Amino acid sequence: MMTDLTTMLRERLGLADPAPVEFQRGGIEEGDGFVREKIEYRGLEDDLIPAFLFTPKGRDALGGVVVFHQHNGEFHFGKSEVAGDVGDAFQAFGPALARRGVAVLAPDAITFEDRRGAVRGVEPDYYDWLQHYSAMSYRLLEGDLLMRKCLDDAQRALSLLIQASGLDERRVGVAGHSYGGYTALYH
Repeated sequence: MMTDLTTMLRERLGLADPAPVEFQRGGIEEGDGFVREKIEYRGLEDDLIPAFLFTPKGRDALGGVVVFHQHNGEFHFGKSEVAGDVGDAFQAFGPALARRGVAVLAPDAITFEDRRGAVRGVEPDYYDWLQHYSAMSYRLLEGDLLMRKCLDDAQRALSLLIQASGLDERRVGVAGHSYGGYTALYH
């Protein structure tokens, strides 16, 4: 049943089949039982998608999860909340799962944290809400949906996690909270 629904959504939204994703690796930081690496890759519109990749320290990952962050009206938080650097400590899935042997990719959703217009980082900006609204509205005017962009970004994130971690695709999944939960559900 879920496969039929997924297939129908993919066809209706015009989503491409999963494909390899080119990405760049950046700075590496070691934490208590995990390693965090900065990753950057390109989206459907050639937009830069920053993410953190968490891996277990000193051992191979048993599995992997792409964790999509929440919305909560906090456009200045994205991957850094999943990392436990800012925001709600209960959203810090990256380090917690990596310590337990699970590789985690935490990307910024479009219009969040480092994917906001002129503002980057974890400080709020008065116009954050407007950028999200504009991203949705302009797509509607062009006959497109923000959800299509979000789901394409999600597919790229999953493909990237499989590539970067070397895990079998049957050992990876997706998770999220709130906005991230919808992304995971519809993915």
